[in-house]
Amino acid sequence: MQIRKITILFIIFLWFNFAFGQNNSNNGHFEFWRMQSFNGYIELESQYRSQQTILRTNAEENRSSSLFSGQLYLNSQSYFGHPNLMKFIFDLDYNPSTGRDQFLVLPDRTETKTAEMVRIQTKFFDQRPFSFNLFAHLNHNYINREYTTNVEMFRKGFGGSMLFKNSIVPISARYTNEKWEQDELQTDRLFTNDRENYTIELSKSFSHLDQHKITYSLEDYTRSYSAQSSIRNKITNINLKNNIAFDKDRRGNFNSYVWYNKQTGDDEYDRLQVNESIDTKLPYNFKMIGKYQFSDCNQKKFKLDQHNVNSRLEHRLFSSLNSHAHYEYVDIHQTSYNEFLNTYGIGFDYSKQIPTGNISLSFNHRNRNEKRNGKTFELQVSNEQHVLSDNQTLLLMNPDVITESIKITDKTGLLIYEENFDYILIERGAFLEIQRLPGGLIQDGSIILIDYMATQQLSYEFDAISSNYHAGLSLFNNLFNLYFRYFEQNNDNFSGTDSRILKNISQRVYGSRFNYKRLSLGVELDDFNSNIVPYNSTRYYLTYMGNIIKSINYSVSGNYRDYKLMEEDISQKYSDLSGNIIYRINNKSQINMKGAYRFQEGRNIDLTLTTFKGEYLSNFRKILITLGVEFYQRDYLNEDITFSGGYIKIKRNF
Repeated sequence: MQIRKITILFIIFLWFNFAFGQNNSNNGHFEFWRMQSFNGYIELESQYRSQQTILRTNAEENRSSSLFSGQLYLNSQSYFGHPNLMKFIFDLDYNPSTGRDQFLVLPDRTETKTAEMVRIQTKFFDQRPFSFNLFAHLNHNYINREYTTNVEMFRKGFGGSMLFKNSIVPISARYTNEKWEQDELQTDRLFTNDRENYTIELSKSFSHLDQHKITYSLEDYTRSYSAQSSIRNKITNINLKNNIAFDKDRRGNFNSYVWYNKQTGDDEYDRLQVNESIDTKLPYNFKMIGKYQFSDCNQKKFKLDQHNVNSRLEHRLFSSLNSHAHYEYVDIHQTSYNEFLNTYGIGFDYSKQIPTGNISLSFNHRNRNEKRNGKTFELQVSNEQHVLSDNQTLLLMNPDVITESIKITDKTGLLIYEENFDYILIERGAFLEIQRLPGGLIQDGSIILIDYMATQQLSYEFDAISSNYHAGLSLFNNLFNLYFRYFEQNNDNFSGTDSRILKNISQRVYGSRFNYKRLSLGVELDDFNSNIVPYNSTRYYLTYMGNIIKSINYSVSGNYRDYKLMEEDISQKYSDLSGNIIYRINNKSQINMKGAYRFQEGRNIDLTLTTFKGEYLSNFRKILITLGVEFYQRDYLNEDITFSGGYIKIKRNF
């Protein structure tokens, strides 16, 4: 209803624009109101959908629906008096429909369908030393995640910003207020978030060799997720960035970043972090890099002081050989222990053209001594960062984790994931493995942050020694590629600890790739021996792009991986095959078809997925007509869904 009222107001606004703005030129004189641009489109769509679901209990659900919908998108830019006095930008996206849409969104893992959207922005004194703008937006859309979960989202917000450009201290300020609600329709999980933010930024340069910036922000947010209680926190951030070049050629630089963060409310903590770095070029192709980092963190009964000192010396010989040596010292004082790390290493990278191609070699060696003095305690770990991927094994960094203490969030720390909905935990000896669940909130390849408690031992000391080798050979203008990687990590001279929790690793990776014109295919063998999670993996992949005649282009890609966990004698298989065909009938019509097949087999990952989408598009007198069919069949952990649908769209741009 709100959107309909706004649509009527916008039509009145358009009439006002056309009534008072007869042309788009400005001769420098004051004008009451002038429209600069107006564009958009109107679209009509008719759909039919049918879906059959066989649940794990063998219960069967059959649904079908027909839907007629339209879409109106409008964008207008106008000004009052003069373009630099006041600009007005208006966006409207409205999707009225008739019928009952039981599916909400077509099963496309990346699709977002807007139901209603309004965005208003007003700019004052644009291109002037002092300018500011105000904005407001309202969104209602549907999202589908990985063919599994339909999500309905409401989001609204308003705010503004100010910029004062001057030669002394340029200053900018921003204010935003946002409220959004996200409802997972199948699981009834509801996530709400209210956020208010104030930010002020000052910048200054005393010469062309330096830049300095200080930022202050205050954020007040309240979030509620699923059955969990509401959480409210206020966060104060102050950070200072400095960059100073030693000369006009920037042969050396000094960078400084000081950040203070204080959070009050349900999750209280404060943290000060200082990062200082310097790099400079030396004679005879040497380069020196030095870094220092200090962290001070206080969180409830937990306190941490940490100092990191890192130095690195690099040398370049001609254009083929780069070598380096580095040293790192870490001093950690935590509530229940003191820890000291001494690390040194050397390495080189070599690349050389040979008569038939290119050869590359690299080597890195590292020796770390780790010593801890303390008492048996529960280690508090905060914001341990990982990338969660379907094709990689992810273990928490510390052993003996207390499962009940685990909290996993997105990279912002605001969205909390739930076990058995978004991820599962698997014991791997003294360690824990995390696997994501398709259709949950965690996308494949997402960055996650993990908080947890882990039981730690009294005192220990050991040496961790690792070496990394790589060799690559490219022949006949990249026609053939061979490569080999070897990584080894061993622990020695240990005392005061259970050696079984130390990770001993020996990994060998062999690969070859063949490239000819538009064809690329390869194979990779991964032999990973470890006292924690040993595995063997074989992967085959292929990509080909071509055309039958000039008007028909196609592409095919495939991937197969056989992954075996050695100790548990468990196999997991992954295979993907996808293709795309584009047939250009003439300069106004074409046919697009794309399909994909995915197969997964193994513990908690059993999945068979087939998708197909075909479209006929024709442009007739600025009217775009689309006829389409879509199909997918998914069997995930013994739950079977079969979907089919067809649609027709008529779109007119203006």
